[in-house]
Amino acid sequence: MDIIVTDVTNMKGGHVCIAGIDPMTGICVRPQKMVNGNRYLTYTEAKASNVQPGSIVRGDFRPTNNPPNTPHIEDFFFSNFSVVGVASANDFFNVLESSSKSTIKSAFGQATNKKWFPEDCPPKCSIATLKLNQVHAQLRFTIDHRDGQQVLKGHISDAEGIQLQYLPIKDRRLEDHTKDILNGDYGANKLKLFFAAQQQVYLRLGIGRAWAPQGETPKHWLQINGIYSFPSYKPELSSYV
Repeated sequence: MDIIVTDVTNMKGGHVCIAGIDPMTGICVRPQKMVNGNRYLTYTEAKASNVQPGSIVRGDFRPTNNPPNTPHIEDFFFSNFSVVGVASANDFFNVLESSSKSTIKSAFGQATNKKWFPEDCPPKCSIATLKLNQVHAQLRFTIDHRDGQQVLKGHISDAEGIQLQYLPIKDRRLEDHTKDILNGDYGANKLKLFFAAQQQVYLRLGIGRAWAPQGETPKHWLQINGIYSFPSYKPELSSYV
């Protein structure tokens, strides 16, 4: 199976989470290693293979669970994993457009304005594409200061007016280059204006495994896996650090 990579997100511990869509079937695949312990690619492995949004990855994939466990129905074990090419801009656009929804409810099967879904009432999937039709009103960025570092976060709203604020942005390209964005020629507001000037903008939204601090109820927390714009994007932010 060939998938077009739609998500390359940073994780703790020097790993990245890769996901992609089979353009023939529309199935979303989150490749994982058949190992005990951490199943995800390391950052070093992804960098060595230059796994990027739009990369065409070929492999043998099989579900990690049968039937799949909701909400992480995208989990697949892989073998013979390799990057075999780069999708055209049109093909990349098509997999995003064909998977897109305009509301959180239609994307995940239920709505939320709390940045999370309860563990005991999970959504139907863990990755979805949200299409923004009025980008200027639906997407903005803010700077969060954590542990002496500047962290870029996103405020989004869907077509029904559901607002999700202070979402972590785990898009590898944007997170890797946060300093360049905030201290260079972009800035949080200029980044918003750049996306607002595009014809189409798609957000890949993901939820993590249920988690909570000790003594609290576990939740599936939302994050922004990727932000993609057409016809233009910022290629200088794509390089691995």
